[in-house]
Amino acid sequence: MILFAAAYRLLSHYTGEPHFYVGNVPRALSFSESVYFSIVTISTVRYGDIIPESSLARVLASLEVVCGFLPLLFGVSELLEDAREHRCTGGLD
Repeated sequence: MILFAAAYRLLSHYTGEPHFYVGNVPRALSFSESVYFSIVTISTVRYGDIIPESSLARVLASLEVVCGFLPLLFGVSELLEDAREHRCTGGLD
């Protein structure tokens, strides 16, 4: 999350064009706003108070969502594999 927040901050602050709308106003994000946007994005809550405007910001936000779901998918996969092994051995460990 912090890496994506830093990327949002760098993108927002060091390029010449606005990449985000904050309260319907195009402007650069502060670091705290970048962290907040990263948390809201990775949790897929999407309140809508900070909106990615540029294609680059949208791609970055989409990439964060995918990266946020991968650990969840791998974790569920490991739990299912463990349950399958447990069932095949008859519950004996």
